[in-house]
Order: sequence, then structure tokens, then C-alpha cells
Amino acid sequence: MRWVEMICCARSMKHSNYCVAGVRTDSGEWIRPVSAAADGAVRVRDCQLDNGLPIQKLDVVRVPVGPPAPRPHQPENVVIIDDHEWQFVRRAGERDVEMVRAKLECGPALFGDTERYRLATDLEASPVASSLGLLDVSEAEVERWQYEGRPRVSLAFWLAGTYYELGLTDPEYRHAGLQLDIGTHRMSAIGIEAATQVLALASIAEPFDGGKCYKVIASLLRA
Repeated sequence: MRWVEMICCARSMKHSNYCVAGVRTDSGEWIRPVSAAADGAVRVRDCQLDNGLPIQKLDVVRVPVGPPAPRPHQPENVVIIDDHEWQFVRRAGERDVEMVRAKLECGPALFGDTERYRLATDLEASPVASSLGLLDVSEAEVERWQYEGRPRVSLAFWLAGTYYELGLTDPEYRHAGLQLDIGTHRMSAIGIEAATQVLALASIAEPFDGGKCYKVIASLLRA
């Protein structure tokens, strides 16, 4: 076992559990702590910190991990040791935030192309270099819609001239989006003030719907 210190950039929804990801403070590289479960989801109790609180975005924490567990669609995966508490270090300071900002991507391609998803078979043949990417989505809009009777919330934005509409899995802002009427809304409708710089952590999700690894917005950060 070893301890890795990271700046938490996402604690997004994954079924009834979480997907956690961040930036390592020692190397500036992405890291995605995962469980030994088939889908890698981290249980709520797994990411409870030693201060008694659940992990939050922009917490700096120390995570007990075992060996790396890269997958074609998520090369940053590392397995957690689930019988040790995660340790709270501090809230992210200016230096931590700058380390996160250094990961900002320009586009137009996102994870190798400009589509909404990557096929698992393609990724097995040619794994992505990264499944996490930081984007500036300050001008984005929120799309509230339905699919087969189920409510959906997406973030619509332009990245270097390419239009994206990706599902939003950040629990806080997805919950706010679900309260909206069907249609297109400004970011202020989910509690993000106008003229605020908004960064989004994009991620590649697990294979779904016939082997499609959808690109999602796992987190929104006002940093």
C-alpha cells in the first residue's frame, strides 16, 4: 500500500455510488481512484474522510492505493485500499488551483475525436492517453430534456469551434438541472452566476449501450 495526495476535481454520480478523480500534487498527473468492483465505483463510505466529512471538490486528500489498474478507456485508474480512511489535508489553495488550471485543454478534439462517445472496441485497439480533461465552459448552456420518459441534464458548449452536448453527472448541478423545465437554460439557472469562469472536468464513462463509452461532464468547478 502507498498513499497518494491529490486535489479532488470530481465526485460525480456513478449508479448509486461515486466516481472520484483529481490531480496528483507530486506529479501534476490525473488520477482516478477506483474500487475493485466491476464498474470501479467508489462507495460513499470509501471516500469518507478522517475529519468525518465526505470528500468535496477542491479538497486536497491523501488516498490509500494499491497497484495501478489502467483500462483502455480509463488509463488513470488506481485501485483503492478500502480498509483505510482517506485523509483530509487542506482545502485547495492558490498553488493547488494553478496546478489544476494547468490541465486546461483547448480542443477541438476531446479524447481523440469530436464525437459524443468512443467505441469500447476502438479503445481496446488504441487506448486513449487520458480519459480526463479540463475545459473552460464559461459560456455553456444547460439542456434539460427527456429520453424514453427519463429526465436528462446536459451541458452544451463550444470547444475551439466544435459543438458538444454532454451529460452532466456532477451531483450538485445535475440535481439543480433536474428542477428546470424542459428546454435550454443559462448557467445561472443551476446556481452559477453570470461572468463567472467555469471549468468542467470531462471524463470517459464505462461502456454502455452496446459498448459506447460516452463522454460526460463529471464536475463543474468555479476555481
